[in-house]
Amino acid sequence: MLGIDAHTGRMVTDFDQLISRIIQVLTTGKKTRVKRGEFGTLGRTLSAKNMTPSRLARLQNMTIAAFYEPANGLLDFVVIRCVATATRDGVLLQLSGVWQNQSKNIDVVVS
Repeated sequence: MLGIDAHTGRMVTDFDQLISRIIQVLTTGKKTRVKRGEFGTLGRTLSAKNMTPSRLARLQNMTIAAFYEPANGLLDFVVIRCVATATRDGVLLQLSGVWQNQSKNIDVVVS
């Protein structure tokens, strides 16, 4: 698959393109895009609050749910594990899963 990285503007392919799509979804709140209201995740509503263990668990659930939403275009990545950890810069989401029959690990910081 071919795409353009939202931050750098450079063309990305294959696994880099998947990472770019994941970052776009996890950093976009649901209902924030006018013509694509179902795009994104509800987890953005938690990112500005103090991260208690229960909020981190809810964020993990919302993150996994985003991968099963067809509007997000991430159905080609099967999430096996998601761990949310509070950091100084926000929340670190450590994702493990399968993409194109290969095990992959992805770290995304959501601030």
